[in-house]
Amino acid sequence: MNKLSSAGPGLIEGLSCVEASMIGTYAYIFGTDKGTLLWAVIVPFLLWPLIEASASLLGEGTRMNFLEIIKKKYGDGLAALAALSLLASNLSAMVAELIAASLALSMLSGFPWPVFVPISLSVLFLGPSASGKHWKLIVLMGSLPMLAFPATALLAILRNPISLGLVGSGVFRVNGIFSGSDVIAIIGATVAPDAIFFAEESGYEEKTSFLGVGIGHVVALLVSLSVAITFALSFAGVPPSSLVGIAGALTPTLGNYAYLIFPVALFSSCVAAFAVALKPWLSSLSFLTGLPRSRREEFLPATVVLVMGTSLYLGLMESWRARAFEQAAYTSGVISSIGLIAPLILLSALVFNAKNKKNLPLSLKVFLPLYSLLLVGIVFSGLLSIII
Repeated sequence: MNKLSSAGPGLIEGLSCVEASMIGTYAYIFGTDKGTLLWAVIVPFLLWPLIEASASLLGEGTRMNFLEIIKKKYGDGLAALAALSLLASNLSAMVAELIAASLALSMLSGFPWPVFVPISLSVLFLGPSASGKHWKLIVLMGSLPMLAFPATALLAILRNPISLGLVGSGVFRVNGIFSGSDVIAIIGATVAPDAIFFAEESGYEEKTSFLGVGIGHVVALLVSLSVAITFALSFAGVPPSSLVGIAGALTPTLGNYAYLIFPVALFSSCVAAFAVALKPWLSSLSFLTGLPRSRREEFLPATVVLVMGTSLYLGLMESWRARAFEQAAYTSGVISSIGLIAPLILLSALVFNAKNKKNLPLSLKVFLPLYSLLLVGIVFSGLLSIII
């Protein structure tokens, strides 16, 4: 029973992984290319638990956060690079979550989404602390409707068995590596650098549950892949232009209730994703400025202004259309993917050069550097195709 209880956080993580960046990026890309890049969803999940497990063990063994370890081992320059990578990734993620949460409230009420930016921002910042220890349970309950995606994908395949060929082609035929920013955006929308920092800090703040991590990633893989398949089979090459269109993809399983249930579930997942992004953001600011981590909350007012200002600016650039969400989500995916490069390389180096390397599992010593090299190589290939 204790093992099942410890797996709870992993289940929450798995369900809440379907957040704004993923929804917006997947809807645009898979709604356009009909699933030819499904392999790019699977690759980040292959050995990602090893990365989080390595980061957690690193934190548990050193009792230091990731940036402090990098500074101690490799100096201020690389530590600052890792911190800046995280800041860029998390700012874009928080902006995407804020716009998505505001659009969800707009969809429920019918009022323009900019009206809800202050309300959404208040909930995203204050929600976890206001609900105390129950906030994870609240997020879990709100995110459960995301399970409609696996049901919808399965139903679509059963109704049209020919579509199984499309899914198989997209999963097993690794093409499109040089397809520009699309592959980069998918990887960044699927996994993000804040997960490394969050897992590393959790390693010394609370005992790691590897069962929870494993369950979380199995659930996350199934739900994420089903989201991509649902969009690929639902939109027939014409991506949706609003949350209403995205919710429409769930009507085969939820009926017209999809237009009520989906925005509620999306808002709930935004709360979880925002909380995960905010903690490493504040820690990175504290590290770069030299302010003690115990005083990192002092950056909250400036963070509020920055996130709100960036969201409203992006909305203004898109004439307050729902397209601002798509733009924010896609951009967040690209930035997060690029932001993975430095943390992955540095984490691999730390594990490879760890003094207690004999006590580390062989899987971490061998597969972590190889897997990191694979992800970094795919991101570099995508960047190269953009430049060329």
